[in-house]
Amino acid sequence: MKHFFISLLTLITGLSFSQELEKSLLWKISGNGLKYDSYLFGTIHVSCDASLDDSTIKALKTTEQLFLEIDMNKPIEMEMMKYITMKNENKISKLLNSEDFNLVDEFLNKKMKMSLKFFDSYKPFMIATMLYPSILECSIQNIERELIIINKNNNNKEVFGLETIKEQMEIFDQIPYEIQAEELVKMVKSDLKKDKEEIKKMIAIYKNKDIDAMQQIMDESENKITSENKKILIYDRNNKWIPTIIKIINEKPTFIAVGAGHLAGNEGIIKLLRRNGYRVEAVIN
Repeated sequence: MKHFFISLLTLITGLSFSQELEKSLLWKISGNGLKYDSYLFGTIHVSCDASLDDSTIKALKTTEQLFLEIDMNKPIEMEMMKYITMKNENKISKLLNSEDFNLVDEFLNKKMKMSLKFFDSYKPFMIATMLYPSILECSIQNIERELIIINKNNNNKEVFGLETIKEQMEIFDQIPYEIQAEELVKMVKSDLKKDKEEIKKMIAIYKNKDIDAMQQIMDESENKITSENKKILIYDRNNKWIPTIIKIINEKPTFIAVGAGHLAGNEGIIKLLRRNGYRVEAVIN
């Protein structure tokens, strides 16, 4: 279950294609009256390798506070459980026909030794995230956790979240449960083959630090949760975060780490900050 709560944060990368940005995950924010530089860093929420390069570690050490999408320095599992079920007494057994329900049930029993009946009230996307260990076929590592560990070993600066767990979990009440259930069935029927192919490509693109290409692959995804819900998953959240980001970088030098898909595109954080008068420059190793 621990891997589920970490991989759940995968929500989330997105999605309007732009070819103007350098290949970098780390960006320096300056100008517009800022007294100190802050940094914006793009993460990938689930990976087989969460190691960070020297430039990223140095930037983290030079700042005075760490902001993630949510504050992962606190226990999150119990808080997430409050919002894991569907609203209005929806059930997966009502969303799926009996054949598909039994198919998913058998698959979960095979992969996790657990029955779908146990998760009948869960949002279908949450169940899909439980399969990430089988998709990655490795011991899942998490970059946000790595950032917290490095931060703890270097002055233990305060850690904050740009949004609450409640806000993040309720995103999946806005995406139709029927679509989530449909995508869960597709995962099972393909025996995770397409999901393995997509995440393999995504990790390769991430290692190449190509945030534009990451957006493109997710734009082209066959998964409707990602490709048809960019506004909910990415754009609305970016625009909601910008006032907070502007406030915190004016108060202290800040290291901000969010999913890499939030960085690029016309509604990405980089261009939104530039439109607000800030200089946002790639840190190239």
